[in-house]
This record gives sequence, structure tokens and C-alpha cells, in this order.
Amino acid sequence: MSSLQRPLVALAGFAAAGVVSAVVVTNTLSVPVTGDTTSHTAEFTGVEGLRRGNDVTLAGVRIGKVDDVRYTTDSARTTAVVAFEVQSSVPVPGNVTAAIRYGDMLGARYLALVAPDEPDGLLEQGEEIPVDRTQPPVDLTALVNGFEPLFDAIEPAQVNALARSITDAFQGEAGTLDSLLRHVATVTKGLSDNEQVLADLIADLDSVLHTMNARGVDITRLITGLTEMSQVVADRNAEVITVLDDGSGAVDALAELMTNASEPLGSTVANLTATTDSWIPNTEKFDRTMSLLPELAQSINHLGDYGSWLNLYTCNFTLKAGDAETNIFGGTHTEICK
Repeated sequence: MSSLQRPLVALAGFAAAGVVSAVVVTNTLSVPVTGDTTSHTAEFTGVEGLRRGNDVTLAGVRIGKVDDVRYTTDSARTTAVVAFEVQSSVPVPGNVTAAIRYGDMLGARYLALVAPDEPDGLLEQGEEIPVDRTQPPVDLTALVNGFEPLFDAIEPAQVNALARSITDAFQGEAGTLDSLLRHVATVTKGLSDNEQVLADLIADLDSVLHTMNARGVDITRLITGLTEMSQVVADRNAEVITVLDDGSGAVDALAELMTNASEPLGSTVANLTATTDSWIPNTEKFDRTMSLLPELAQSINHLGDYGSWLNLYTCNFTLKAGDAETNIFGGTHTEICK
């Protein structure tokens, strides 16, 4: 081999290696769809960021790719028509919906096909998904820019985590966001319906706060006094416990006494009632008897003075009832009784 042929062979080998590498890289980047495919279209109100070659997924599994994105104008409305192909072996429901979602934080997008809860038929070759069953992508740039003041105040790692969470929430949790919005609307409606009640409540709270502010010194003294009282009680905790224990014993003893004395006490009350019932009708006679007893005593005493045959001297006539006593004759007595 001549000296000229040797460099030509090396150059040819290098060129062949380059072509093979280019083919491999192209196939790797384009990620071709294997097997037979069927073509379809979907109409969107916006497809910002979606490009030819982006993935098409169903239930999170890649089943095809985007072939073309073009814009159409129908009277006053401009829409985007996305042409895509999917594997023929994958059955796509006829009432499937389509959404453009974010694949990563660098802005890559993909076309997600979402099967309904109740599939109806199959999507035929060349059939188009209408605009009322498609969802455009979220303007992530505008969304994230709204959080700029927050991002300025936190660490970069936290910024990335928060941005990722925002993307996942707006792209993959549509049902959760819809439920959240419904609950927010319900709460807002409830607040609106009770606007007058809330206004009255705020007015009353304002009045209470003004009153408390005017009585600030008294409230301070009250709290201070309660604090001091609590401290005294805490310092005398053992004595308080003893008092409570003794009080409990006293109450038990009183309860036992009342229980044991209930029957005698009932009998006594019943007897007193009987005595009173018998005494009241004879009150006039009792009063007359009590008024004549002193005269009787005086007559007996006079009888003893004029006749030696009777040595009876009544010095007093005392009635006793328990610790109380009384002399029926009062201070009347004879000389002998002095």
C-alpha cells in the first residue's frame, strides 16, 4: 500500500465512524416508535413549548411521538393542531382526552392521553380529538414569576423543590386542584352569606376591645391578684389538702349522723305535731289555768298561816323543760320561805 492510500483509508474509516455515530445519536434523540403506528390529531387553544418529536403517553407510558404542530384560523378563533402517531398495538379509547404537560423543569413538554373512567369505542386512524377534550399547557413562566419575592427569600434547593411541587400540582393533580377550588368557592359563598353576622361580630369585638383597653389597669390588678392568690395557695398546698381531707371526713360523719338520726328525729317531729295539735284547741283553758295557779298558791299559804292543823308551805312551783325552767308562782312566797 502506497503512502497516499494509507491516509485515504484512515479518512474513510473516520468518516464511516462519524456517520454511524450520527445515526446512533439521531435515533437516540428522536426515540422512534417501534412497530406499526396509527396517526391522529388533536386541537388545542395553545401548545406553547410543544415540539416535533416530543413524547405521547397513555397512563404514563410512552406509546408514540408528536409528528407535527401547526396553527389554523377559523373565523375569529386561532387554534393549534397537533399531529401525532401511536403504536397500533395500544388501544386508545374513542372518548380519550389530551393534555400538554411539563416533562421537566427545563421546559420540555409531552402530549398526555388520558383515558376516561368509562371508555367508549376506539380512536380510529386519522380521527381528531376536538378542542373541548383537550387541555393547553400552564404558562409556567408566568406562574413561577409570581413567586419571585418568595424565591428571593429562600435557599436555591428550596426554590427547586417548590417549583417542582408547583409543576406537579398544576400538571398532574387537576382533580385535586378542582376539588380545592370548589371548597374555596363554598367557603367564600358561606362568608358572603354571613357577611352581616361577621360585620356585627367584628363590631362587637371592637367594642369589647375598647372596654378592655379602658379597664386596662383594673384587668392588670385582677390578673396580679389572681397570680398572688395562686402563689399563696401553691405555698399552702399541704394545708389545703389537709383541710379538704378533714372536710371530707366531717361531711361523712354528718351524713352518717343524719342517716342514723332520721328515724328518731321523725318520731320526735311526729310527737311534737301530735302534742301541738292537742294543745292548740285548749289554749284558752291553759291560759286560764296558768293565771289561776298564783291565786291557788296564795290561798294555800294563807290557809297555813291561820290554821296550825296544816303545816304546808308552798314556796315555789317550778316547771322544767330540758335546761329551761320557770316559777309558776313568780315571786309570791310566805315569810317562812324567806
